[in-house]
Amino acid sequence: SMKSKAKGYLDEFESSSDSLSSSSKSGGSGADGVPSSLAANTDITMADLKSLKVVANHGRSSSYNRKEWSDSRFAAYGSKSCWSVRDEVIKRQADPGTLKISPDGCSVEAVSFTDPYSGKKISEDNKKDVAKNIQIDHMVPVSYMNSNGGSSWDSAMKAEYYNDMDMGHLIAVSSEENSIKSDSGPSGYLPPAGGKYSLAYAQDWVSVIRKYESKGVNATIEQSDYDAIMKIFDENNVR
Repeated sequence: SMKSKAKGYLDEFESSSDSLSSSSKSGGSGADGVPSSLAANTDITMADLKSLKVVANHGRSSSYNRKEWSDSRFAAYGSKSCWSVRDEVIKRQADPGTLKISPDGCSVEAVSFTDPYSGKKISEDNKKDVAKNIQIDHMVPVSYMNSNGGSSWDSAMKAEYYNDMDMGHLIAVSSEENSIKSDSGPSGYLPPAGGKYSLAYAQDWVSVIRKYESKGVNATIEQSDYDAIMKIFDENNVR
């Protein structure tokens, strides 16, 4: 169940949060300089991309209401603990040894990690700055998904999407970079850090859309974004 899955993540991070010595659990560099916590979907292939349902480019829906996603039956998908999905995502990207947990044990008070999008180091030493300068990005923006099939999903599926803790779905990034990305697809925004992370980013995009399409709901990608990912796959010899 989603509940036990979220709880599983929580237990995993709580057990490693004391020492934070394990780079594979929390931040740390993986292959090619991509943090291991962000290289989750390296098995995505060209065939996976080609399996997506491609539609003509279109704008975002004027009827999009984020509250339909963020408010819908959250309790069914969050863990029962006092941790929010937001804090869990920040925690799993923390550089080893930098995480400071609040006295009540429920949230992040201080943390350092590399913003995967900009490539710049984020170091916040108090709760106010953590709240102000770190945002959680949906790899495939909620309004993008809403305009590409998601508006027809039921509230339970929207809640699952909004709070999905699968690696590569929710990413902690700088507030500034998240604002620049907004609700763009890969044709309108790619992480300026570039390098191998561009490939991880593209593979995450394919993984998210494939996952929800496999659940039997409508989930599509626009032509220009499909083409942008195809270009990245070609450049990186992804077959």
